[in-house]
Amino acid sequence: MMSDNRTETHHNLTKNTQNGLDGRYDLHSKKLQMGLSTSMEVSEASGASDVSEATQEEAESGLDFLLWHFEGQHSLFPRNIATRATNGCQKTVYDRDRAILYIQGSLRQDCYLSVYPNYEELLNNGSITPDYIPKPDHVFIDLDAKQFGNDINKLNQGLKHTLKNIHQLLNGAVPSIFSSGGGYHIHQPLDANALPVFEDMPDFKRFKDITTEFMRYAERRLTNYKSDPCHKIAWKSCLARIPNTVNMKYPAKVRIIQRWNGVTAIPTKQFMLTDFLVYLIEKNFDFSAKARQKKPLLQQRYGFKHNNGCYS
Repeated sequence: MMSDNRTETHHNLTKNTQNGLDGRYDLHSKKLQMGLSTSMEVSEASGASDVSEATQEEAESGLDFLLWHFEGQHSLFPRNIATRATNGCQKTVYDRDRAILYIQGSLRQDCYLSVYPNYEELLNNGSITPDYIPKPDHVFIDLDAKQFGNDINKLNQGLKHTLKNIHQLLNGAVPSIFSSGGGYHIHQPLDANALPVFEDMPDFKRFKDITTEFMRYAERRLTNYKSDPCHKIAWKSCLARIPNTVNMKYPAKVRIIQRWNGVTAIPTKQFMLTDFLVYLIEKNFDFSAKARQKKPLLQQRYGFKHNNGCYS
């Protein structure tokens, strides 16, 4: 019964993507109007033959497309991969060919690639020094239909609001959007040169795992706290589904709805520093019974609430 519900959710999602969002979103327009491009036909989004359509050639193309987002990082490889054949366990690959073998060996089912390189391996092979501090230069957002009561219209509204926030807070960024089967995945590379080393900033030094916190903050803030609260991304656990492979929960082919325009985004200082600091202070504050009754600082400022008080 669970499987039937998931399949129905996927079909409703893909069939309503074009209807639920205005077709006025011009990837190269300075006047951004929210919605998805009408270039995705409803027939393309139908899930009837998703699994059979996930060919090896398409999966390799999807891998290359995802890797393109990471070209600004320290190194493309080594990087971790996980598939249905590995039972979700991460395996380190040192080149594209080895990644393709894992994808092929799993019959393109439940294939994930890490958003960040394997920094431990880079340290072991001498590519980085022990004092190297990586920057969280990739925004990865998971919008799950469950967070919207499996209501496709509400999910699509959540996507539109997220894209609007990305445009405003990341200075006009145009991210990639994937239909994951049960929602949307959004990928937006950031300009690493525009990001500070938070560990070196006096206001941020007192907080632990500051770069991991920024990854989680970015996802939560850009979605108005509507992202999947179980999506607790970190350096070692930030895995993204590879386009043109199969999400076996439904089953459904992971489809590219919108392509990143190739421009790394520069976050506004308000988003990157001020609001992030407020988020950290609020998260680390030991709320008393009286304080819990008060509106959180971000709710006072922006008028939205945390998702059941849950941070991720």
